[in-house]
Amino acid sequence: MYVQVMKTGTTFDGVSQTTIEKFKLLLPSLSEQQQIIKFLDQKTFTIDTLIKKKLRKIELLKEQRASFINQAVTKGLNLYARMKDSGVEWIVEIPLGWNISKLKYLTSNIGDGIHATPNYVENSDKYFINGNNLIDGSIEIFESTKCVAEEEFLKYKLELSDQTVLLSINGTIGNLSFYDGEQVILGKSVCYINCLSMIDTHFLFYLLKSSPINDYFTFELTGTTINNLSLNTVRNTPIPLPQMPEQHQIVEYLDNKTSEIDKQVDLENRKIELLKEYRQSLISEVVTGKIDVRSN
Repeated sequence: MYVQVMKTGTTFDGVSQTTIEKFKLLLPSLSEQQQIIKFLDQKTFTIDTLIKKKLRKIELLKEQRASFINQAVTKGLNLYARMKDSGVEWIVEIPLGWNISKLKYLTSNIGDGIHATPNYVENSDKYFINGNNLIDGSIEIFESTKCVAEEEFLKYKLELSDQTVLLSINGTIGNLSFYDGEQVILGKSVCYINCLSMIDTHFLFYLLKSSPINDYFTFELTGTTINNLSLNTVRNTPIPLPQMPEQHQIVEYLDNKTSEIDKQVDLENRKIELLKEYRQSLISEVVTGKIDVRSN
Protein backbone atom coordinates (compact mmCIF):
# COMPACT_ATOMS: atom_id res chain seq x y z
CA MET A 1 0.00 0.00 0.00
CA TYR A 2 2.86 2.38 0.89
CA VAL A 3 4.45 1.76 -2.51
CA GLN A 4 1.15 2.57 -4.25
CA VAL A 5 0.88 5.85 -2.34
CA MET A 6 4.48 6.90 -2.95
CA LYS A 7 4.84 5.97 -6.62
CA THR A 8 5.29 8.78 -9.15
CA GLY A 9 5.43 9.17 -12.92
CA THR A 10 3.21 10.03 -15.86
CA THR A 11 3.97 7.40 -18.49
CA PHE A 12 5.46 4.76 -16.19
CA ASP A 13 4.97 4.42 -12.44
CA GLY A 14 8.12 4.40 -10.34
CA VAL A 15 9.44 4.67 -6.77
CA SER A 16 12.67 6.58 -6.16
CA GLN A 17 15.67 5.11 -4.33
CA THR A 18 15.34 7.82 -1.69
CA THR A 19 11.75 6.75 -1.01
CA ILE A 20 12.81 3.11 -0.79
CA GLU A 21 15.54 4.00 1.71
CA LYS A 22 12.91 5.59 3.94
CA PHE A 23 10.73 2.46 4.05
CA LYS A 24 9.84 1.48 7.60
CA LEU A 25 9.67 -2.27 8.11
CA LEU A 26 8.10 -4.32 10.88
CA LEU A 27 10.89 -6.60 12.03
CA PRO A 28 10.10 -9.46 14.43
CA SER A 29 12.81 -11.66 15.90
CA LEU A 30 14.62 -14.12 13.63
CA SER A 31 12.77 -17.11 15.13
CA GLU A 32 9.40 -15.39 14.55
CA GLN A 33 10.43 -14.56 10.96
CA GLN A 34 11.18 -18.24 10.41
CA GLN A 35 7.80 -19.24 11.88
CA ILE A 36 6.05 -16.74 9.60
CA ILE A 37 7.92 -18.03 6.55
CA LYS A 38 7.10 -21.65 7.39
CA PHE A 39 3.41 -20.81 7.93
CA LEU A 40 3.12 -18.78 4.71
CA ASP A 41 5.02 -21.37 2.66
CA GLN A 42 2.50 -24.03 3.71
CA LYS A 43 -0.58 -21.86 3.25
CA THR A 44 0.45 -20.31 -0.08
CA PHE A 45 1.46 -23.73 -1.42
CA THR A 46 -2.05 -25.01 -0.62
CA ILE A 47 -3.67 -21.98 -2.26
CA ASP A 48 -1.40 -22.14 -5.33
CA THR A 49 -2.19 -25.85 -5.71
CA LEU A 50 -5.92 -25.07 -5.67
CA ILE A 51 -5.41 -22.34 -8.28
CA LYS A 52 -3.49 -24.74 -10.53
CA LYS A 53 -6.29 -27.31 -10.25
CA LYS A 54 -8.88 -24.71 -11.21
CA LEU A 55 -6.77 -23.52 -14.15
CA ARG A 56 -6.52 -27.12 -15.31
CA LYS A 57 -10.30 -27.47 -14.95
CA ILE A 58 -10.76 -24.39 -17.13
CA GLU A 59 -8.46 -25.92 -19.76
CA LEU A 60 -10.51 -29.12 -19.75
CA LEU A 61 -13.77 -27.17 -20.02
CA LYS A 62 -12.42 -25.26 -23.03
CA GLU A 63 -11.28 -28.52 -24.62
CA GLN A 64 -14.75 -29.93 -24.06
CA ARG A 65 -16.28 -26.81 -25.61
CA ALA A 66 -14.07 -27.17 -28.68
CA SER A 67 -14.93 -30.86 -28.93
CA PHE A 68 -18.67 -30.13 -28.95
CA ILE A 69 -18.18 -27.56 -31.73
CA ASN A 70 -15.89 -29.77 -33.83
CA GLN A 71 -18.25 -32.73 -33.67
CA ALA A 72 -21.46 -30.78 -34.35
CA VAL A 73 -20.30 -28.70 -37.33
CA THR A 74 -18.49 -31.51 -39.16
CA LYS A 75 -20.39 -34.66 -38.13
CA GLY A 76 -23.80 -33.38 -37.01
CA LEU A 77 -25.81 -34.27 -33.91
CA ASN A 78 -26.78 -37.82 -34.88
CA LEU A 79 -23.99 -40.08 -33.64
CA TYR A 80 -25.39 -42.95 -35.72
CA ALA A 81 -25.73 -41.05 -39.00
CA ARG A 82 -24.40 -42.80 -42.11
CA MET A 83 -21.22 -41.13 -43.34
CA LYS A 84 -19.57 -40.53 -46.70
CA ASP A 85 -16.15 -39.39 -47.83
CA SER A 86 -15.98 -35.59 -47.76
CA GLY A 87 -13.20 -35.33 -50.33
CA VAL A 88 -11.40 -33.00 -47.90
CA GLU A 89 -8.41 -34.51 -46.13
CA TRP A 90 -8.79 -32.67 -42.84
CA ILE A 91 -12.55 -33.25 -42.58
CA VAL A 92 -12.46 -36.92 -43.75
CA GLU A 93 -16.16 -37.91 -43.49
CA ILE A 94 -19.44 -36.00 -43.35
CA PRO A 95 -23.04 -37.23 -42.90
CA LEU A 96 -24.67 -38.70 -45.99
CA GLY A 97 -27.10 -35.81 -46.48
CA TRP A 98 -24.43 -33.08 -46.27
CA ASN A 99 -22.45 -31.44 -49.06
CA ILE A 100 -19.06 -29.78 -49.29
CA SER A 101 -19.08 -26.28 -50.75
CA LYS A 102 -16.58 -23.46 -50.89
CA LEU A 103 -17.35 -20.39 -48.82
CA LYS A 104 -17.34 -18.12 -51.89
CA TYR A 105 -20.38 -19.97 -53.25
CA LEU A 106 -22.33 -19.36 -50.03
CA THR A 107 -21.68 -15.61 -49.88
CA SER A 108 -22.44 -12.49 -51.87
CA ASN A 109 -19.09 -10.89 -51.07
CA ILE A 110 -15.90 -11.57 -49.11
CA GLY A 111 -13.48 -8.69 -48.70
CA ASP A 112 -11.35 -6.78 -46.22
CA GLY A 113 -11.08 -3.27 -44.87
CA ILE A 114 -8.99 -0.32 -46.01
CA HIS A 115 -5.25 -0.66 -46.54
CA ALA A 116 -4.61 2.92 -45.45
CA THR A 117 -4.82 5.00 -42.29
CA PRO A 118 -7.97 7.13 -42.08
CA ASN A 119 -8.02 10.62 -40.63
CA TYR A 120 -8.75 10.36 -36.91
CA VAL A 121 -10.70 12.78 -34.73
CA GLU A 122 -10.82 13.14 -30.95
CA ASN A 123 -14.50 12.43 -30.33
CA SER A 124 -16.99 10.58 -32.50
CA ASP A 125 -19.45 7.71 -32.38
CA LYS A 126 -17.80 6.19 -35.45
CA TYR A 127 -14.71 4.01 -35.08
CA PHE A 128 -11.84 2.45 -37.00
CA ILE A 129 -11.49 -1.18 -35.93
CA ASN A 130 -9.07 -4.03 -36.55
CA GLY A 131 -9.00 -7.75 -35.80
CA ASN A 132 -8.35 -7.18 -32.09
CA ASN A 133 -11.77 -5.53 -31.77
CA LEU A 134 -13.51 -8.80 -32.69
CA ILE A 135 -14.18 -10.50 -29.35
CA ASP A 136 -16.31 -13.64 -28.94
CA GLY A 137 -18.97 -12.65 -31.43
CA SER A 138 -19.10 -8.91 -30.72
CA ILE A 139 -17.29 -5.78 -31.84
CA GLU A 140 -15.63 -4.35 -28.73
CA ILE A 141 -14.68 -0.67 -28.61
CA PHE A 142 -11.71 0.03 -26.32
CA GLU A 143 -10.27 3.29 -24.98
CA SER A 144 -7.48 2.96 -27.53
CA THR A 145 -9.89 2.50 -30.47
CA LYS A 146 -9.56 5.45 -32.85
CA CYS A 147 -12.51 7.66 -33.85
CA VAL A 148 -13.26 9.00 -37.32
CA ALA A 149 -15.45 11.82 -38.57
CA GLU A 150 -18.75 11.39 -40.43
CA GLU A 151 -17.23 12.16 -43.84
CA GLU A 152 -14.43 9.64 -43.29
CA PHE A 153 -16.95 7.00 -42.21
CA LEU A 154 -19.08 7.60 -45.34
CA LYS A 155 -15.97 7.49 -47.54
CA TYR A 156 -14.97 4.00 -46.37
CA LYS A 157 -18.35 2.56 -45.39
CA LEU A 158 -19.01 -1.02 -46.55
CA GLU A 159 -22.27 -2.81 -47.31
CA LEU A 160 -22.61 -4.91 -44.14
CA SER A 161 -25.76 -6.38 -42.60
CA ASP A 162 -27.04 -8.85 -40.02
CA GLN A 163 -25.90 -11.54 -42.48
CA THR A 164 -22.27 -10.45 -42.09
CA VAL A 165 -19.60 -12.33 -40.13
CA LEU A 166 -16.29 -10.61 -39.41
CA LEU A 167 -13.00 -12.53 -39.21
CA SER A 168 -9.50 -11.33 -38.25
CA ILE A 169 -7.00 -12.27 -40.98
CA ASN A 170 -3.82 -10.35 -40.13
CA GLY A 171 -1.69 -10.59 -37.00
CA THR A 172 -4.15 -12.36 -34.74
CA ILE A 173 -5.92 -14.94 -36.88
CA GLY A 174 -9.42 -16.27 -36.25
CA ASN A 175 -11.11 -13.67 -34.03
CA LEU A 176 -14.79 -13.57 -34.92
CA SER A 177 -17.74 -11.24 -34.60
CA PHE A 178 -21.20 -10.72 -35.98
CA TYR A 179 -22.04 -7.31 -37.45
CA ASP A 180 -24.86 -5.61 -35.55
CA GLY A 181 -25.18 -2.23 -37.22
CA GLU A 182 -22.09 -0.68 -35.61
CA GLN A 183 -20.83 2.47 -37.32
CA VAL A 184 -17.29 1.31 -38.00
CA ILE A 185 -14.60 1.41 -40.65
CA LEU A 186 -12.78 -1.88 -41.09
CA GLY A 187 -9.00 -2.06 -41.25
CA LYS A 188 -7.17 -4.49 -43.52
CA SER A 189 -6.92 -7.06 -40.70
CA VAL A 190 -10.72 -7.53 -40.76
CA CYS A 191 -12.37 -9.73 -43.37
CA TYR A 192 -16.11 -9.33 -43.90
CA ILE A 193 -18.19 -12.30 -45.07
CA ASN A 194 -21.68 -11.47 -46.38
CA CYS A 195 -23.68 -14.70 -46.24
CA LEU A 196 -26.36 -15.83 -48.66
CA SER A 197 -29.57 -17.50 -47.51
CA MET A 198 -28.25 -21.08 -47.75
CA ILE A 199 -25.97 -20.71 -44.72
CA ASP A 200 -26.87 -19.60 -41.20
CA THR A 201 -24.41 -16.97 -39.97
CA HIS A 202 -24.29 -18.60 -36.54
CA PHE A 203 -23.54 -21.98 -38.10
CA LEU A 204 -20.70 -20.33 -40.04
CA PHE A 205 -19.50 -18.66 -36.84
CA TYR A 206 -19.18 -22.02 -35.08
CA LEU A 207 -17.64 -23.61 -38.16
CA LEU A 208 -14.97 -20.90 -38.36
CA LYS A 209 -14.18 -21.53 -34.68
CA SER A 210 -13.72 -25.27 -35.24
CA SER A 211 -10.32 -26.97 -35.17
CA PRO A 212 -10.53 -28.39 -38.73
CA ILE A 213 -11.11 -24.93 -40.23
CA ASN A 214 -8.42 -23.35 -38.06
CA ASP A 215 -5.97 -26.10 -39.02
CA TYR A 216 -6.71 -25.27 -42.66
CA PHE A 217 -6.15 -21.57 -41.99
CA THR A 218 -2.88 -22.25 -40.18
CA PHE A 219 -1.60 -24.35 -43.09
CA GLU A 220 -2.45 -21.56 -45.55
CA LEU A 221 -0.90 -18.67 -43.57
CA THR A 222 1.64 -16.42 -45.24
CA GLY A 223 4.01 -13.82 -43.84
CA THR A 224 7.32 -14.02 -41.99
CA THR A 225 6.98 -11.69 -39.00
CA ILE A 226 3.20 -11.14 -39.07
CA ASN A 227 0.74 -13.91 -39.94
CA ASN A 228 -1.56 -13.19 -42.84
CA LEU A 229 -4.57 -15.12 -44.09
CA SER A 230 -5.36 -14.24 -47.70
CA LEU A 231 -8.86 -13.44 -48.94
CA ASN A 232 -8.37 -16.13 -51.58
CA THR A 233 -7.86 -18.70 -48.80
CA VAL A 234 -11.00 -17.54 -47.01
CA ARG A 235 -13.04 -17.63 -50.22
CA ASN A 236 -11.92 -21.18 -50.98
CA THR A 237 -12.47 -22.54 -47.48
CA PRO A 238 -14.24 -25.94 -47.77
CA ILE A 239 -17.54 -25.81 -45.90
CA PRO A 240 -19.36 -28.97 -44.71
CA LEU A 241 -22.97 -27.96 -45.22
CA PRO A 242 -26.19 -29.59 -43.94
CA GLN A 243 -29.64 -28.39 -44.94
CA MET A 244 -30.86 -25.20 -43.25
CA PRO A 245 -33.17 -26.89 -40.68
CA GLU A 246 -30.24 -29.01 -39.48
CA GLN A 247 -28.01 -25.93 -39.35
CA HIS A 248 -30.56 -24.30 -37.03
CA GLN A 249 -30.65 -27.42 -34.82
CA ILE A 250 -26.85 -27.46 -34.58
CA VAL A 251 -26.73 -23.76 -33.70
CA GLU A 252 -29.36 -24.16 -30.97
CA TYR A 253 -27.51 -27.17 -29.55
CA LEU A 254 -24.14 -25.37 -29.54
CA ASP A 255 -25.62 -22.17 -28.10
CA ASN A 256 -26.88 -24.17 -25.12
CA LYS A 257 -23.73 -26.26 -24.68
CA THR A 258 -21.25 -23.39 -25.00
CA SER A 259 -23.36 -21.18 -22.72
CA GLU A 260 -23.29 -23.84 -19.99
CA ILE A 261 -19.53 -24.27 -20.31
CA ASP A 262 -18.87 -20.51 -20.43
CA LYS A 263 -20.78 -20.10 -17.15
CA GLN A 264 -18.63 -22.81 -15.54
CA VAL A 265 -15.46 -21.14 -16.83
CA ASP A 266 -16.60 -17.77 -15.46
CA LEU A 267 -17.33 -19.39 -12.09
CA GLU A 268 -13.89 -21.03 -11.94
CA ASN A 269 -12.21 -17.75 -12.91
CA ARG A 270 -14.08 -15.98 -10.11
CA LYS A 271 -12.94 -18.63 -7.63
CA ILE A 272 -9.35 -18.11 -8.80
CA GLU A 273 -9.64 -14.36 -8.22
CA LEU A 274 -11.01 -14.96 -4.72
CA LEU A 275 -8.16 -17.35 -3.94
CA LYS A 276 -5.62 -14.78 -5.13
CA GLU A 277 -7.27 -12.10 -3.01
CA TYR A 278 -7.25 -14.45 0.00
CA ARG A 279 -3.56 -15.28 -0.60
CA GLN A 280 -2.61 -11.60 -0.70
CA SER A 281 -4.74 -10.78 2.34
CA LEU A 282 -3.27 -13.69 4.31
CA ILE A 283 0.29 -12.60 3.57
CA SER A 284 -0.50 -9.03 4.57
CA GLU A 285 -2.22 -10.05 7.82
CA VAL A 286 0.59 -12.41 8.85
CA VAL A 287 3.60 -10.18 8.06
CA THR A 288 2.01 -7.25 9.89
CA GLY A 289 1.24 -9.32 12.96
CA LYS A 290 -2.54 -9.12 12.70
CA ILE A 291 -2.57 -12.91 12.58
CA ASP A 292 -0.33 -14.50 15.22
CA VAL A 293 1.32 -17.66 13.88
CA ARG A 294 3.74 -18.22 16.74
CA SER A 295 1.67 -21.08 18.15
CA ASN A 296 1.42 -22.84 14.74
